Amino acid sequence: MNPDTLANLRNLLLRETGLFFPPEKDYLLVSQVEKRVRATGAAGSDEYVRGLRGNSREFQELVNLLTIPETYFMREFRFLDLVARRIIPEIISGRGRASLLSAGSATGEEVYSLIMLALHYNLPMDKISLVGLDINTLSVERARAGIFSRFSIRNTEEQARTILEKFIRQTDNGEIKLSEELMNFARFVHGNLFRGLSGLGPFDIVLLRNTLIYIQPGLRPCVLKNLREGMREGGYLILGQIEITGGAFGIFNQEKIEGLTVFVKKGPLEKTNQEK
Repeated sequence: MNPDTLANLRNLLLRETGLFFPPEKDYLLVSQVEKRVRATGAAGSDEYVRGLRGNSREFQELVNLLTIPETYFMREFRFLDLVARRIIPEIISGRGRASLLSAGSATGEEVYSLIMLALHYNLPMDKISLVGLDINTLSVERARAGIFSRFSIRNTEEQARTILEKFIRQTDNGEIKLSEELMNFARFVHGNLFRGLSGLGPFDIVLLRNTLIYIQPGLRPCVLKNLREGMREGGYLILGQIEITGGAFGIFNQEKIEGLTVFVKKGPLEKTNQEK
């Protein structure tokens, strides 16, 4: 691929999605573009990339190839358990119901884990709404199907595995199939966090775990502000452990609950010098 074409592709992805592909990821961009060149019959990589600007459907096909879902059930269990055992009941007690968003939900394991934990703690499911949002349309389809491989239960802590085993069933071919009852509590939608949460929310809890790391560092505040706009006052933002050290750019207040770092929407957001 022509170096200028590669640079144009990086810029297009950055502008439309906020996704950041450093030079060491050039091999990924090149290999996935080549797949789409073969699939579409384009004359070559340069022509293909030029055609992306006016073809939202093909751009989505490429985004699906470049955003590889990486998740599993009960990932970073202490945070999920805190949400289900303590934060959701507190919100229901104060507001009557709780709405949650898994932002960057991939194939849905995080959403389904929260449902399992809510059922485990006998929470009133008619007062809880859970939405999973992801930029990858194939991941959204897989989440809706509720079928997973054994790989989705790797690295599971003993307590989490005990809870998980109450809800999963293995099929004859070794896959994990969730029950229709469990799946009915979840809703999965396609969306672009870089473009906001139009039509969704407001949410009491947003989980943005192991997703922000794929956004260009300078654009992460934009994503966080978009999420903040879709949250209720006093709402909780839960970041992944790898992202917590980076903080929330002053967009959310940082608090500790049971020794775990969470972020809270409190008061109006102060404008930066550039925005004043």
